[in-house]
Amino acid sequence: MKNFPIEKSQHKLKLTDIELSCPRADADPGLCLPYLRHQIRAKRWFVEKNTNIEGITIEDTFRLAADSNQIAEGIIARFELKGIRNRNLIKYYFIPVVISSTTVSGIPEDDNFVLKLSDGKRYISFAEHSLIFQKALIHHYRKSGIIRTSRGGNVCFHPAGSALTGIDDTRLTVRPLPMKYPSSNVLTMTGTDRQAMVSKTYKDMRGIFVQKGKMWLPNPEVRRYEALVAGGYSNIPELYGVAYYQHPNGKQFPIHIMMEAVSAEGQVGEVFARTLSQLLSELKTIKPGEYLQKFKQQIKGICFFADEVARTISHMHTAFLNSGRPGFSAELASSDDISRWSGKILNDFDQAMTTLRCGNREQCHENTLSELTNKLDHPDADFKKRVTDRVRQFEGIMMKAQVHGDLHGDQGLIRSWFGDSGKIEEFLSSIQRGSDMETRHQASQLAEMIKWVDFEGPPAKDYVSNAYDSRENLLTDLAGMIQGFWYMVNATLYDHLGLDHENSEDHERQRKASLVLAGQYAADEADIPGLNEEFIIILNLWHRYVTTSFIKGYLDETEKQNAQNFVLKKWDRDSANRLIYYWVMARSVHELRYETYGRNWGWEAIPGGRIIQITRNLKLET
Repeated sequence: MKNFPIEKSQHKLKLTDIELSCPRADADPGLCLPYLRHQIRAKRWFVEKNTNIEGITIEDTFRLAADSNQIAEGIIARFELKGIRNRNLIKYYFIPVVISSTTVSGIPEDDNFVLKLSDGKRYISFAEHSLIFQKALIHHYRKSGIIRTSRGGNVCFHPAGSALTGIDDTRLTVRPLPMKYPSSNVLTMTGTDRQAMVSKTYKDMRGIFVQKGKMWLPNPEVRRYEALVAGGYSNIPELYGVAYYQHPNGKQFPIHIMMEAVSAEGQVGEVFARTLSQLLSELKTIKPGEYLQKFKQQIKGICFFADEVARTISHMHTAFLNSGRPGFSAELASSDDISRWSGKILNDFDQAMTTLRCGNREQCHENTLSELTNKLDHPDADFKKRVTDRVRQFEGIMMKAQVHGDLHGDQGLIRSWFGDSGKIEEFLSSIQRGSDMETRHQASQLAEMIKWVDFEGPPAKDYVSNAYDSRENLLTDLAGMIQGFWYMVNATLYDHLGLDHENSEDHERQRKASLVLAGQYAADEADIPGLNEEFIIILNLWHRYVTTSFIKGYLDETEKQNAQNFVLKKWDRDSANRLIYYWVMARSVHELRYETYGRNWGWEAIPGGRIIQITRNLKLET
């Protein structure tokens, strides 16, 4: 690689002194990586909160592309980490980089760094948003390429269909896709004016490290997408290609997926939220005594949509079962499976409660946080006994199969077809007009346009057995959606009361309002301006109607497809309904853990209140 004169850059690049020559850095860019630990720690894909990098070891490398001025290199790196309570962790990451003698254009400022080497300078950049990296991926997908790694492994590219063959490399554009929440993946929008694609790089190589029979929770997304394609499922983006890193021991790990970029009119969750907002706006225009009549008229439309959305999920599960792929058949959940599932719930609960108790000590002036913690801790809640004992009654009849793994309304995109946008508005208008036939038709059309995404499952926060089975009971996917409805009514309540999670002074009122919604306090006890019992009743009624319609739609469609015995070996709808609420409780615990470690929005009482509400009424007798 030639040494071009260094031009002044507008980027704010960090200069690091390294006892390394330019030729050595060009030959093995991985040698530079350990010097960038602080820059790596700041990245969104490095999501372990309060974790320090103690060391970085390069495990393997492979060359994706090179020209006279820059090199695209894939690096497999072993990270030695120290987490909270001095917990020692080992993780592996896939880190593609570009090393160049000049700045790499088009890459975000905070992805670009300059290194002062012993005989010159080199610019090193995280590669995902670079043109050379994206062009190299498309090139290798086109030829079903296999790249031999420096340690004797392979990187294998598997195209899906022929969509990538017609891409004109000279017209390729690349830009970062913003991430709403921290993620261990990097999303890049790439393509031409004729074809837009999402390029998804998997950074966290989950499942690669085994220690004393344990490993990090594997990433099943690529396998799930491939199975849905094989099962003929239409409610996902078109798949263009997947890439695996094959370790010298033969084990494979996904590092990349290329798929259609869905031009979205909105999200499934947005449709539900807008119907609730529309209902509340309508109620403002009428007398209080007419609320119930108007509510019944408006609620029918959103219940139609809930029913249709649930049917797409039932079809997803059937496609998994029909794919014929290894690990995608259904079988009876074992006693060990049930112990593992209930054990995870208890672990999430313990982790969340530990954080909540610490929060109480630090925020002793926030009384509602303390009350919430005490309610969850109270012996009357009998939480651990209900988690372990009640689900055991389903032993011998509960089945396990592949699921989405982290399903909620934001994971469903409403596709916007060219020349046929505005379907969400048409649906909302049909609800206002009050024609059941028209609204049902619009709801059905809207559901056909749904594209479900993000099949990775929950974040890998804990070790699992190296014999880990990603199959779960199919009803767990319903729980994610149902809890999404619960979050919607809480967020709507906050908005109605003028509460903002970005204002820390509102956090206490948010918690109190959520506990009122969960039935733990009367509205007049909360002492929050604008909070009244009638509004709480409307929100709870909306949630109940939508949830009931959603569950009914799923169970009806599952029976129609004769797939009910893949849910419960001995089918009974009442038992299925009770089991759904067990998984809703489990999902709430997962969310409580997230709210306590993942963000500081004052939203702990959304899942916390739900746990209290459900566990005190949870009856799972079969």
